[in-house]
Amino acid sequence: MAQQRMAARLGVKPVNNGNHSPLMLLRLRIGRLGRDLIEVVKLAREEKLTVLVAWLLVLMLAGSLVFFLSEVGRNPQVHGYFDALYWSIVSITTVGYGDLAPVTPAARAASVVMLLSFMALMPLVGATITSIYVSKKIKGERGLEQLNFRNHIVICGWNNNGLNILAGLQDLGERQPVVIAGDLEQDHFENLGQQFPQLDLHFVRGPYTSVPVLSRANARYARVALVLISYSLDSLMRSDEKAVLAVLALRELGPNLRIVAECFATSYRGHLRRAGANRVIVSGELDSFMITAAALTPGLDSSLKDALTFGSGNEIWTAPIPREFVGKTFKDLAIHWLTEKHWILLGLIQERRQLSIQDVLSGESRGIDDFIIKTFESAGRGQGSSQHLHYLNPGPHHLIAAEDSAIVIFPVEEGGD
Repeated sequence: MAQQRMAARLGVKPVNNGNHSPLMLLRLRIGRLGRDLIEVVKLAREEKLTVLVAWLLVLMLAGSLVFFLSEVGRNPQVHGYFDALYWSIVSITTVGYGDLAPVTPAARAASVVMLLSFMALMPLVGATITSIYVSKKIKGERGLEQLNFRNHIVICGWNNNGLNILAGLQDLGERQPVVIAGDLEQDHFENLGQQFPQLDLHFVRGPYTSVPVLSRANARYARVALVLISYSLDSLMRSDEKAVLAVLALRELGPNLRIVAECFATSYRGHLRRAGANRVIVSGELDSFMITAAALTPGLDSSLKDALTFGSGNEIWTAPIPREFVGKTFKDLAIHWLTEKHWILLGLIQERRQLSIQDVLSGESRGIDDFIIKTFESAGRGQGSSQHLHYLNPGPHHLIAAEDSAIVIFPVEEGGD
């Protein structure tokens, strides 16, 4: 129950004891079915299946027209074109009910042509459909399929933090597709699918520093991309370098894509920022603090871990600020949430939109403006970006702005589960 209410506060669909509701599962399956149908239609065009189906339709319509012109007025069972169309469908599918039979030579010849054509074309159609589904399944299992998602989450690389990320997304009831790009083994990815059945997981195999691999993950249109480093001893020294290459590739694909990157060495923080990462997390950055807290103030480390772990009771997360509190003080909102909802307000996060090229164009010379726009967009500067400022305990008289969101501790629900 606590997790459900937590998800509801954050504006996402709640989860129910680790399982989706029947309605949510139905919507998730319908969404997957819709994407599969789109992909099948695309593959059908590539395999020329549409041409074969078109030939069958042409034969059916031509046969029905010949039957109608030949039989109308001569065959008492033919009263209109619908009867001819019915005969054509029954004949071309070799059902042969016998309730409507041709009596003229022309109609009988058309019947023979349709039957022979169907017998020749239908095996090709069946083989093509089988080939499409088998090819799609093999590509999906091997991570070689071209994905066409939008507003999804892309995880580049893999380590143990990936499991925590997936657990957090599942706990929040994430419904958008999650794509893992990397060199995972097929069995490993299948285990992840079984471990996180509520997530719409997909896999793209290949080096996550490669633009073609990230293109197959459709990273250009992702909501956010996460770059994880490898913790294996043989690649530890090069993991940060690969992270920089991955960020460069992602930024090339999506000039306005939000990128969060992980690194092992603090010295690579600047390199990743210059490569285009919006946020850089240094692995183990808080370890020294947690160790010191555990040694000198027993219980503090456990409390912080509890607050920073999904599904562990008290949780720190962001929450939207009610409009009526815009322009009021930090103290007003803190008292309101503490008394009404038992929430503890820790601070504020403010998103500021940085100046973009669109803000400084003159609008007088269209040709020059178009040239400037294209030049800045090719450099990833066309749309501008946003900057996040955080204010922890800014003071009781700090005024809340319309761009602010709140950092809140959500307590365990009374009568918890």
